[in-house]
Amino acid sequence: MNPLIQIKPTTHRVSDAVRSSPLRPAFCLIAVVLACFGLSPTVQAGTSLGTGNTADGAGALHSLTTGIHNTAEGYQGLFSDTIGSYNTATGSQALKNTVDGNRNTATGFQALYFNHEGGDNVAVGWRALFHNTNDVNTAVGREALNGNTSGDSNNATGYRALFSNTTGIWNEAYGFEALHNNVTGRENTAIGDSAGFTVTGSFNINIGSAVSSPAGENNTIRIGDNLPRGGLTSAACFIGGISGAIVVNGDPVLVSSDSITRKSLIPKASRSLALWQKKLKK
Repeated sequence: MNPLIQIKPTTHRVSDAVRSSPLRPAFCLIAVVLACFGLSPTVQAGTSLGTGNTADGAGALHSLTTGIHNTAEGYQGLFSDTIGSYNTATGSQALKNTVDGNRNTATGFQALYFNHEGGDNVAVGWRALFHNTNDVNTAVGREALNGNTSGDSNNATGYRALFSNTTGIWNEAYGFEALHNNVTGRENTAIGDSAGFTVTGSFNINIGSAVSSPAGENNTIRIGDNLPRGGLTSAACFIGGISGAIVVNGDPVLVSSDSITRKSLIPKASRSLALWQKKLKK
């Protein structure tokens, strides 16, 4: 009778199989490539690129060559910047088209989007300074100074403040849609909700909610000139340092209680100050 044949199972360790596999070198190469890819500055968020540059987001600082101390946080932030330095872009496509502009700060979706070489601008808000190409403008608020192209030294704070400005310079707008319609006018100041909304001229000062010079007006000061009159809502104005003050040069203007100028009390240029004061006391 034949003896029983005992079958012993044969086992192989996985490590032995890998060690003896002809694909082992390939596995090692793949591991090295993946490690390098993971450390690549073009794909790893928050990695410094050159001297003081930081990019975080797809396409951020994509074109950078020699620019230094730039920070781009967001999709295509400072995408076109090559030699521009000291710029900060926070938000999707902020400062996207800046190539060699310096010292710009853009915070918000497409803030300073078309800026190419303009410098020292500050834009905070959705498409603030969207079309800007010049220098030293400050816009805070959604679409503030949105249309500005070559205008410089403008300051706009508020939703769509100085929205239509293109080439106007040295304008100051503070408030919701303040100086909204100004395009080329210069050195206008508007303070208040919709203050100076219709202004298109230059050298105007509009203070108060909805106080605004008509289109084309120049060299005019308007302060609360739209306040209601009569009844229980009568307007009043109190300004310190005027009552009893002596006018040394120029023609003084006396305003009565009903806000009507007493022209008869305005002296002619040929009258002396003494004669005018004597008439005023009568």
